[in-house]
Amino acid sequence: MDRLDAMHLFVRVAETGSFSGVAQQLGVARSVVTRQIAALEAHLGVKLMARSTRRLALTASGTTYLEKCRVILNLVEVAEADVAEERATPHGRIRVSVPLSFGLKRVAPLLLDFLRRYPEVGLDMDYSDRRVNLIEEGIDLSIRIARRLAAQGLKDLHPPETGPASVSQTTGHRKKFASVKHAFWRRGGAEGRSPSRGPQGARRRSAATGPRSPHGDRR
Repeated sequence: MDRLDAMHLFVRVAETGSFSGVAQQLGVARSVVTRQIAALEAHLGVKLMARSTRRLALTASGTTYLEKCRVILNLVEVAEADVAEERATPHGRIRVSVPLSFGLKRVAPLLLDFLRRYPEVGLDMDYSDRRVNLIEEGIDLSIRIARRLAAQGLKDLHPPETGPASVSQTTGHRKKFASVKHAFWRRGGAEGRSPSRGPQGARRRSAATGPRSPHGDRR
């Protein structure tokens, strides 16, 4: 038995004065409602309602319990609404570290509009050019501006080129390309056949430059 559900059901029955009416509102059988109330009474060890064929009346314990249930259920609704509102609205504190000159010229003019838009957010600004430790100093956001990357970082991002350094060094590369090209054609080219053969493997005829005679042969 869910106690909050049972309390909510008890309040509805007490306010309507009818098991059948509540059952119809919830779309369940009347026996479901009566069993829930009976289970609640068994859990509390007291009678909450005096039932008769004509009317339904609260006992003294039922009247007291009804008022407490209303307070508890109202507190639950308020708590849930507060949590939902906090989730939808940004709130809390943010600690930001920015360079001194950049922060004063570029970031500071934007802060007033930000705080107007998000009044529940607090900003702790650190205007400093020093190196910061985000974890040890509890900084949420840090902006730093660098003119160039460290030499070691550039080596990692861009490995050194292996091509010729001058025109005189291109001879070896041309020889290497020629040997690779020769091996490529010996294996039959990109389509697995010699460049001198057609799609059916038949050797192509060399095109003559002279005009064709009326008999079909070339001059």
